[in-house]
Amino acid sequence: MRDFQKEIKKASNEMSRTVVVDLDGVIVDFKNCKENCDYSGYPEHITLRREKCPLDPEAVDVLREFKKAGLTIIINTSRVEEEREVTEQWLREHDVPYDRLVTMKPRGFVYLDDLAHKFTSWKNAKQVVLGKYATFEERAEVYKEAQEKWGEWSQILVAIEEFGELITVLAKRNRNLNGATVEDIRNEIADAMVMLEHLLMIFGKEECEKIQRYKVERLKSWFKNVDKMIE
Repeated sequence: MRDFQKEIKKASNEMSRTVVVDLDGVIVDFKNCKENCDYSGYPEHITLRREKCPLDPEAVDVLREFKKAGLTIIINTSRVEEEREVTEQWLREHDVPYDRLVTMKPRGFVYLDDLAHKFTSWKNAKQVVLGKYATFEERAEVYKEAQEKWGEWSQILVAIEEFGELITVLAKRNRNLNGATVEDIRNEIADAMVMLEHLLMIFGKEECEKIQRYKVERLKSWFKNVDKMIE
């Protein structure tokens, strides 16, 4: 019974990190595919035309963001198993990131599913899967509004306040005081992250990241020096 519960929990965890994506009409730009995807003589003729279908121009970038977020991507298609080779070749040629291709999805005029999302655009799909403001660029628009409304110096003062609150909960946690739970710390970290990104906008994100890379490389060199000292 315990092993069964473990398997259920494992399956649930995997499902929460898996995105199932349709191929034709989602990854494949079906609107501009009709002249190449002639369904007459299916299935003998269509396989030869599949390889000419165009890629939706936004698909690869969004799917890469899904992978970067640690998600598993399963492509589910109604194409028959005999079309797997030409389909996988097309995916490779267009550099489409995915983990598994599942064929033979039952054909129907409508799919009723409690987790289904009607695909309208990759921008909308990204918001559904990753949530709004998943990228720095999206969050930057909100930060810009705040800075224009209250001023840069006001946001710097808020940053100081949020960093101070993070220090306080970490200190409480270190002293095992009541009221500093892991969730409290996560909330304060999130607040600090928001304000840190405000500061990046104010003082230059690219310049700060350049210095950050240098400091990480310096930290790595320190490890090597410590290892030599130990030897």
